[in-house]
Amino acid sequence: LRSAHAASDRDLCEETLASLLLHAAPPAEDLAEHRERIAALPLDLPCVRRSEYSWKVRVHSLNVLRLLALDSKLSHLLSSRYGSMMTLSLLGFADGSWAVANSATMCYAAVMGRLVSSDKNSAATPAGGGSGGQEPSCRALFSANPSLLPFLRGALEHGLGTTDPHAVPYASLLLLSRLRRDAVGEVELIRGVSVHLASRCERV
Repeated sequence: LRSAHAASDRDLCEETLASLLLHAAPPAEDLAEHRERIAALPLDLPCVRRSEYSWKVRVHSLNVLRLLALDSKLSHLLSSRYGSMMTLSLLGFADGSWAVANSATMCYAAVMGRLVSSDKNSAATPAGGGSGGQEPSCRALFSANPSLLPFLRGALEHGLGTTDPHAVPYASLLLLSRLRRDAVGEVELIRGVSVHLASRCERV
């Protein structure tokens, strides 16, 4: 990807990223089950049928996506893909395979580092830290990734069937806690999902 980017071969970059996202997703049959519970699940999320699915390929794809997210020279190529990568990571939490869940967790952490802070979400990051000296606003993040907030709401309201009931609520709370909410409109934007997240965590 670095070579293709240096050679301005955008088609190769797009094809490679599309293939990685395709194989980082659960099989179509599992995705259909999630869609029955989560109407807001991105409809354009690519996937393969179970007959073509391999958990090993999914693990490798998630691991490669993680490495790409950590590569600052390629981060701008992923700017329109971070919402999908976050969705795929959270879907990975629901997988029964420890290897998939583990790779999904690491991919989630890497994407978090790009979405909200260049300092890898360190507790020592000053309030307003991040790549531009400020954490991104809620509206900026969800406007750039329009399917992410509806997916979070749907996943938290209807569940993902995770073996660990804490995984998705806590991962979502961490994401929201790193966003700047300095405008009334932005607070209102996530008020409902935040309240639901807190009550969900209390129940589990």
